[in-house]
Amino acid sequence: MDVPLGDWLVTAYDRISILHVATALLLVAVFALALWLGGGTEGRRGVWRRLLLGLALSLAAVAVLGVVFPGFYRSTLATDDPVIQSLVSQVREMQPIRFWTRAGLSDLLIDIGGTLLALPFVPLVLWGAPDGATRRLAVVWTVTLLATLAAALAYLRFVVEFAAPGAIGVAGLMAVAAAALSAVRPVVRVAALLLVALLGTVGLPAIGLQLKASLDKAEGCDAADLSAYLRVTPPVSAPPGGPDPIVMLNNFNLTPRLAYETPFRFVAASYHRGAAAIRDAMVFFMATDDAAAQSILGRREVALVILCRSGMAPQPPEQPPGNLEGRLLSGEGVPAFLAQLPLPERLGRDFVAYTVKR
Repeated sequence: MDVPLGDWLVTAYDRISILHVATALLLVAVFALALWLGGGTEGRRGVWRRLLLGLALSLAAVAVLGVVFPGFYRSTLATDDPVIQSLVSQVREMQPIRFWTRAGLSDLLIDIGGTLLALPFVPLVLWGAPDGATRRLAVVWTVTLLATLAAALAYLRFVVEFAAPGAIGVAGLMAVAAAALSAVRPVVRVAALLLVALLGTVGLPAIGLQLKASLDKAEGCDAADLSAYLRVTPPVSAPPGGPDPIVMLNNFNLTPRLAYETPFRFVAASYHRGAAAIRDAMVFFMATDDAAAQSILGRREVALVILCRSGMAPQPPEQPPGNLEGRLLSGEGVPAFLAQLPLPERLGRDFVAYTVKR
């Protein structure tokens, strides 16, 4: 069970809780009541009757959720913890896709991908669908596609919800392409369909990844360079049979990739569930008391401290003068329990590293 029996009635906005059970039950009730109350009327009139009933019942369900679970619509942002609020507002996946910039364009190609090719055909689907159930299915798919696309553009994390209607769109694009190429030679048709399939599945995301890689290198603190260094020439290693060494990193946005690609564990990542770890990392880098900072390293069993020269990401609410991050970046006032680690010239332009003395 994800939730212990004793916590079943405790409301949590960002993980499975009574809120999500209530939402599911209300959804079932909305559909059941709309079908029951709207039954008995056939044809277009019956469709409109059920549609309006569904809309009214949905608004009522949202009102019930708002009364019973105030702030439910804020989800992850429904927290009073200022550290987590500061983090969530800066986490990359919580940002909009600014597709008019190069970085936003790379996100669009990577996360929306081949579905972009299907969007121009949405009007054709609606126009060409015959009356009846087929047209209603086309309308439902179109509304779902556009709603999830709008959500993904507003918050990158919602590309997950976009996956299902997006996949249907690419499959439909294949059908449109096959129909359009029905008169050409089989070899040409197969080659063209393979090209559409590649573009719709991996082609556009691959272009986006190449664009993102060039942007990461231009902006500095490229995770690829640091990952290669930690894999090929790890500065610290685990004892035989022991757990992987732990790194304290000041750029939480780099953690997921580094944790996946390297033989290291990391204290904090840009993920709101690890509130205690995030707080420890922020307190460590903002510390003016070296003894308190050393205590955090000991409790977290940190072996290596790495800093991106562009500073902490996400940014903390405030950074006091003489904070540890500033001293480590400048190399002045470094505590005695840390020893600076020489880095390759290229990597040293973006990062500073220290080993923890035991």
